[in-house]
Amino acid sequence: MTDGDDEDARSVIDELATLTQRAVELRRSGRFAASVDQVRACHRLLEGVDADEVRSMEAALVDLRREWAISLSLAGDDIAGLRAWERVWDTAQATGREVESVLAAATVAYIHAVHGDRRYAGLWVGRADAIADHPLATAARAMLAIDCLDLDEAQRLADAAQPLDGTEAWAVLVWLDARIASLTGSTRAAMTRLRATCLAHYPKQWESGLNWYVIALATHRLTREDRGATTLRLDVGRAGEIAVETNHVDAALAAVEKGDPAAARALTGPLLNDPDLSIRARVLIELLHASVAEDAAEAEVLVEAALETISREQIYTALLDVPVAGFEPAIVRRAATDDRLARLLPRILGEASDELPALTRRERTVWWYLAEGLNLNQIAAAEFLSPNTVKTHVRSLYRKLDVNTRAAAVELARTHPNGPLPPTS
Repeated sequence: MTDGDDEDARSVIDELATLTQRAVELRRSGRFAASVDQVRACHRLLEGVDADEVRSMEAALVDLRREWAISLSLAGDDIAGLRAWERVWDTAQATGREVESVLAAATVAYIHAVHGDRRYAGLWVGRADAIADHPLATAARAMLAIDCLDLDEAQRLADAAQPLDGTEAWAVLVWLDARIASLTGSTRAAMTRLRATCLAHYPKQWESGLNWYVIALATHRLTREDRGATTLRLDVGRAGEIAVETNHVDAALAAVEKGDPAAARALTGPLLNDPDLSIRARVLIELLHASVAEDAAEAEVLVEAALETISREQIYTALLDVPVAGFEPAIVRRAATDDRLARLLPRILGEASDELPALTRRERTVWWYLAEGLNLNQIAAAEFLSPNTVKTHVRSLYRKLDVNTRAAAVELARTHPNGPLPPTS
């Protein structure tokens, strides 16, 4: 490149940096759509630059592309966000920026996990050893564990992803907590934690955009499972830009719940053959369309296709996201050859269960010590554990029992015949 070319490149970089800084400021003040406008201005500016010149600027573009990707993701545009993070990966790899490479791969893995794509999530997590330990990759693995109903592993991974609380991706933890709580029955405690989390973060960061949407979903999930829980007051008018397929699924679900089958069919019908739908969205659309289909044979085919995908991709929680009334015979037949699906049958069929949430042996033993009046240090000494490890077990125990205090856990221990487990001699 000539000196003139170098000067032109520096000028472009300076202009991109100014636009990007503005995008970051807007994003951090909660103006996500305006932030995306600045990102798109950056894209338009780059489109007018020669390809060779862009390649010469890649080292300087890594940090800028990262901020563009964050803005797109937090505005709720998963598709554009996914492409932006893949570009960050490519640029970071080409310029030897390992930290940015790991962040990009972990984020892509999480997006794929959210959409139920276990294969691609696993591929991105496995691209380098350091990626698997990144909090977002850990959250991706937690999401996959939830989908396949491995709740102990999901909770362990969710706990390991706690460093996200200090980042702009903090709402990921809210969603993980809500999904685990809705499956273990600890919704009241989770709702309390959700409220505390929101109060601990700058309101502009959760009154719009993706964080708003995640909190709204978590609130709906928890209050749907427990009508007695206290709901958050959320301003629906500040939803920001959410991915198109998510809008379609939500709109179709709302139509079904309002008893408007014609509107639901109008929304789901055109999407049945859409090749760009994510795995999870396709399953939800198939189930929603089947629930309002006028042709019983068509409904049966759609339900079987959805159940086949659910078993193959291990996204069993999809059956809890949409109404499945009328599909019980097909689900029962599939559960006869799918043990994980069989575990969901009581929930799907509305059968009550007197069993406690799945506690580990160690958690039940810690529960026994608590009921006997031992403090954390005494329990640690008795079990040859560190006090911090005991605290982790107690926190997990409280979450699964849906209690917030030692007194409540002890009271439950005294009234439930199959609860605490004495230590082995």
